[in-house]
Amino acid sequence: MTSSPRNPSTSGPPGHSTPRSGTASCTAAARPTTREASWPPCRRAAGWRPHRMRRAGGQCGACCCDVRCAEPSRRGHCDAPQAVEAVLRGGGGLRALNVKVLIEGEEEVLSPHLEDFLAAHASLLAADFALSADGGQVGEGRPSLTLGYRGAAGIEVQVGALARDVHSGMYGGAVQNPVRALAQLLGSMFNADGSVAVRGFYDRVRPITQADRDDILAYNYDEDEELKGGVGAVEAYGEEGFSSLERLWLRPTLEIVGFKGGHTGEGMKTIVPATAVAKLAARLVADQRPGEVVALLEAHIAAHHPPACNVTVRELGFAANPYSLDRASPVLATAAEVLREVLGAAPVHDRCGATIPALAAFQTLLGIDTVPFAFALPGDGPHAPDERVKLSMFHKGREAYVRLLHRLDGWGESGPGGPAEDRSEL
Repeated sequence: MTSSPRNPSTSGPPGHSTPRSGTASCTAAARPTTREASWPPCRRAAGWRPHRMRRAGGQCGACCCDVRCAEPSRRGHCDAPQAVEAVLRGGGGLRALNVKVLIEGEEEVLSPHLEDFLAAHASLLAADFALSADGGQVGEGRPSLTLGYRGAAGIEVQVGALARDVHSGMYGGAVQNPVRALAQLLGSMFNADGSVAVRGFYDRVRPITQADRDDILAYNYDEDEELKGGVGAVEAYGEEGFSSLERLWLRPTLEIVGFKGGHTGEGMKTIVPATAVAKLAARLVADQRPGEVVALLEAHIAAHHPPACNVTVRELGFAANPYSLDRASPVLATAAEVLREVLGAAPVHDRCGATIPALAAFQTLLGIDTVPFAFALPGDGPHAPDERVKLSMFHKGREAYVRLLHRLDGWGESGPGGPAEDRSEL
C-alpha cells in the first residue's frame, strides 16, 4: 500500500492482470470456489477448506479474504485495504492522505513481472512512502518493526562427463565421475570456518554497526530455543566470528539447496553416472547485487573447473535486491507509536533473512521507502498445510492499520509525527 498527496488519478491502467493498482476491496466469497479434488494432497490431509475460518482455541485455520490463496498468513495482506474500507465507511474518511493499493501475487517466485510494471506506471504509483502487509511480529506482546530483508541470487550447476551411465566395474577409474567432480567443485566454494571462499563475495558487505548490535541485544534471541528446539538443529553453525542473528540478518550466505546424481533409490546400482546437478542459492545483504554475485560464482567455477568433464552454469531467475530502511524514517516512528498502543509494548527493530523483492523495487524504481506493518506470529506455521492465524492478532492488525491511517492523515495538517484525531473506534 502506497501513500501520496491527494491525486485523482487512482484507477489502474487497462489490460493488466498482475499486478493491479487502484482501489481494492477484499470480501469473503459466499461459497468455496475451488473444487476439493483440485486441492493439493497435503491440504486435503490437513482438512483445509478455502474461504472459511475455523475457530479452534483462539486460532483460525483458514481465511476468507486473500487475493492469492486462503492461507492464514496471507490474509494479513488484506489488513491494509480493509482498514481503508473501514475508514471510508466509518464516516469522515481521510482528509489529507491519498491511498493507492497495489496487489501483487508473485512474491513467492520473486516477483518476476513487478519491476517492469513499476517502471511502466511510475507516475500512477508516485507516493511519499509505502506500507507492506507482508511479515509479522516477534510475539503478541512483543511488537517489532523490520529494518531490512536480504536479497537473493540462484544458479544451477551441471557436470557431465559421459554420454550415459556406465558400469562402475568396467569403467570406474578410467573416466571422470561427475558426482565426485561436482562435490569437489562445491566444496571449493566454502572455507573450514564456515565462510564463503568465492573471491569478492564479501567485498560489498557493510560492517556491522553498534546500532545493529544494540538491535540484536534488544531482540533477546534464544539460540537454543530457535535452532535446537525450533528446527531440531544439532547445534548452531555458521561463519565464525558472528552470532546467529548477525549471520541471519547482516551477513550474506551461499547454500547448496539441491543435489542430484547417480542412484539414490533402494539397494545398490553399480554405475558411474553420466551427469550430476546442484542448485545454489545466495542470500544477499545491503549493497550486494544478484547479477554481480552470479558473475563471481561463474568466475569461481571457471577457475576451479574439474578435469575431464563439462560444466554448465544456468541462472534460475531467482534474483532480488536486498532492502534496507533508514531507522530515522518518520513513518517508522509513527508505526512504532501505533504498535505500542495496540500491542502494549515498544517495538524492537529486527531484520529478516528472507526476501521480499517488492520493497527494493519500490525503493529503486519509485524512490520510496516501505515500512513492513504485519501481524503474523512465528508459530503460525507459514507455508505449512496447517497454517493458522491467532484471532486476537486478526483483530489487532485491523485496529493498528486504522490507527496508523488516521495518524498519517494528520501529517497533512501538522507534518510528520504531528497530532491526529484518534478515531480508532472505527
